[in-house]
Amino acid sequence: MSLRVDTISYCNDIASQFGAKPNFLKILLTDPMLFYKLVFGPFLSYQFRLQGPYAWDGARDAIMTVEKANTVSFDKREIR
Repeated sequence: MSLRVDTISYCNDIASQFGAKPNFLKILLTDPMLFYKLVFGPFLSYQFRLQGPYAWDGARDAIMTVEKANTVSFDKREIR
């Protein structure tokens, strides 16, 4: 017996119970770039804020710019 669970499956199960699981087919047809980021990018909790209760208008922008936010920390400029 193990207490380990697959994180992505667990989050999807919880989100589907209250209507926050993203509809990937709808996203593919309406916003292909967002679909690409969701499928091939890192797993982000922002995807559960795209629709349903407590939807966040900035969720799409956060998903689309996450790589840029992560690379800023590797900038070699001197901090003053």
